[in-house]
This record gives sequence, structure tokens and C-alpha cells, in this order.
Amino acid sequence: MSLFVLSVSKTRAPGHTEGLQLKKRAHRHWSSATQVTMLLLRNCAVCAAPVEDESRVQCAGCDTLYCGTVCQEEHAHACEQIAAAGGAEKVYANTQYEAAAAVAIEGCADLVEAGGTCYICWSGGEGLVRSCACRGESGIVHLSCLVQTAARTPIQIVAGADSKWLRCGVCEHLFDDKVSHALSWAAWREFVRPPAEWPEEHAEFMWKAAQEGAACILTRSLCMIGRHEEALPIAEMYLESLRERQPDERYHPDEQARAAVLEAKQANILGAQGMIVGIMVDLGRLEEAVELQREVFAGCIELDGLEHKDTIYQGSVLVVALLKVNRVAESQELADELLAAAEQFLPEDDQTMMWLESAYYRTVYADDAATVEELSAVVTDLDELRQRSQRVFGAGHSTTAKIQGHLTEAREKLDEARGEPAPPPPPPTPPTPPPQLYDEDELD
Repeated sequence: MSLFVLSVSKTRAPGHTEGLQLKKRAHRHWSSATQVTMLLLRNCAVCAAPVEDESRVQCAGCDTLYCGTVCQEEHAHACEQIAAAGGAEKVYANTQYEAAAAVAIEGCADLVEAGGTCYICWSGGEGLVRSCACRGESGIVHLSCLVQTAARTPIQIVAGADSKWLRCGVCEHLFDDKVSHALSWAAWREFVRPPAEWPEEHAEFMWKAAQEGAACILTRSLCMIGRHEEALPIAEMYLESLRERQPDERYHPDEQARAAVLEAKQANILGAQGMIVGIMVDLGRLEEAVELQREVFAGCIELDGLEHKDTIYQGSVLVVALLKVNRVAESQELADELLAAAEQFLPEDDQTMMWLESAYYRTVYADDAATVEELSAVVTDLDELRQRSQRVFGAGHSTTAKIQGHLTEAREKLDEARGEPAPPPPPPTPPTPPPQLYDEDELD
């Protein structure tokens, strides 16, 4: 895919002295052997040409990427503005956050009661959203308040189970797609560069861990809104960084501590591979996805056993992947095994449990040999699951919407089995607009 392009005007500022700023900020060259640097901007800021690791030049003052020194010289006049705004990556992340925030706030308008107040700051006004399983006033909050709260999350759990970038601090459920997407850009903006106030001896290890977490969150949110081509290179970058990073003696002085870090690292690697599988499925790379997901599922069993939430989730992903390649019998067998295990420790209101149940019902109605009685039972069960999701998450939540979609598919299969005419297809979904770019005017 073509990654994002940093676009700025070439107009010279008054009084600009050619080459002066360039001399003050020596460029740095990177090679493929260099430690993984997570960058979203991979095209020259001047000519927009894709830049390979072996040949790229990056300004030491503003972090802007170029294909060579000629383009860097052409762009030197913009360096101070970009640097003052936090660097090219941070400026881009902020632009993306503002765009995503506007979409999230507009998308939640119908879910926020008139006169509602934020449960964090107890004030009303603009910028209110609702995107979790909370009900009443407790579910209404300013997006900006969520960002401020999330920024206080300990950096070692940016993408962890207790991360406020991912979950509501009240109901502890995951945020829905639009709000999650805005928060993911806020997280990337927060950790794209190490904060100056961090102790120097902590900066590298802790920052890399936090940046990996932000990359994980961003990948996840891009997938939630269907931007899989953008998500794939970020997921691959995240996976490569995970594989390279090792325990640090300053934080993990003994063997037990290092072993714990390596175990957590392996869990994160499996999670990253699982995200890549989901992206492959949505991009039509189905056979690759199935084989990789087999490895992920086997790795989860080896690491945590079958009766673990992560294992159940990755197993349900494999169920769906197998369905995509028409291996229905294998998918049914796995779904039966997972459901039997999950019922032992997951409550029915758990989101992972609902995802698994939905996948299980899909294996039934995907079977061409399914009887009218079996299809009728699946429709009833899926309708009950939809009602449960609506009770827990709300009617507008993505989980409820996906279950509703599967319910519609099951009803169509039932109607077909009964010999009834199928309903007309839904209208086509409008294409996703390209990512918003920024220019020099936005830096003022």
C-alpha cells in the first residue's frame, strides 16, 4: 500500500537564508539494521516518493522524512514550524486525532441525551460522547476528558487489560469503534516521541513499550472502522518491534523478572500475529490467514492453556477464518470445543463470550446441510444473543450491530430453506475517504 504522505508548501518564508537551517540540523541516515523505529510517514515530504530504509534521510530537528538531501534542503524552511509543533509524526497524529474526534462526537450525537453532563468533569457543552456499556449519566463523557484520563494510564499497560485508552474506567468494557479510533490517535500522539520529562535512563525501554502499546491500539481501531490496508503495515511494524525488544537489566535485574517479561512478550507477539490474521482475512488473503492463525491458537494453548480468555478469543478468530475458506466441518468442531471450555469460566455477558457464541452460530447456518429445525433454532439463539448484547452494550454498539448482521444472514438461510423469497440486498456502503493530510498552513 501507499503509506501516508506529509505534504507542505514550498513557499519560502520572508528573510529565509538558504541552507542556514540545514547546517544547524544535521540529517541522520537510517538502515534496515537500525533498531525498529515506528513511523507512519514513509514518503518523502517534498516529492512524495516512497522512501526505503536503506536510503532515507530524516531531519534531526523535526523528524521529517526525505528521500535525500536535495529534498531536505528544499524543505528546510518548514523545519522550525514542524519542530515547534512536536515533529512531523506528532503533527500528523494530531491532525488525524482532530478528524477522528469530529467523527466520534458527531456519531455519538444521537446517543447523548439533551443537557447531558460529563461524568468526569461534571460539565456539559460540546464534545460529549457515549461509547461503552454504561447507562444513564454515567455513560456520557467529554472525549477530551477520556484522553486526559487515559494519559494518566501507567505507560507499561498502554494496551493492557486496564488501559484507559481502550476501556471505560466505570463499566470496564471496551470503547466502541468511533471513540476508540479517536483515542487511538491520541495515544499515538502521546507516545510517538519520548516525553522530555522522563528520566533519561528510562526513556528508551519505557518509551518503546509505550509506543508498541499505542501501535497496537491504533492497529485495532483502524481495523474496527474497516481501514485494513492502513492497519497492516502498522501491525507488521509493531510485531517487528516486539520481536526485537529484550528485557532491560535496569528494570529486570533477576532471572525471574526477565522470564516474566519474555512470557509477556510472547503473549504480545501472539496478539500481534492475531491482528495481522484479521487484517489478512479482510484483505482476502484467506489461506495465509488460516495457517498463521493455527500457529497463533497453538501458541496461546501452549502459553496459557485452553481455558483462558486470550485463547478463546484467538480460537474464535480461527473459527471464522476456517469458515471463510469453506472448511465448515473443521470450524464446527473447533467451535464446539471452544464453547465447552468457555462456558466453564466466562460469564455470558462477557464480550469475548458473545463473539464466540456468534462465531458458533455462524458455523451452523454456514452448513449447507443444516435443516430447517437447526436454522430456526439458530435464529432464535442469535436473536437472544442480540438482545443480550443490546442490554449490555446498547443498540448502537458495534458488537450488537455485528450480531444483528449474523442474525439477518441466518434468517435469510432459513427463508431459503423454507423456499421463501430472499429480501432485496442492502444499499452499497460508501467508500472510506482517504486519510486526511496536513499542510504548512495547519502548523500556524
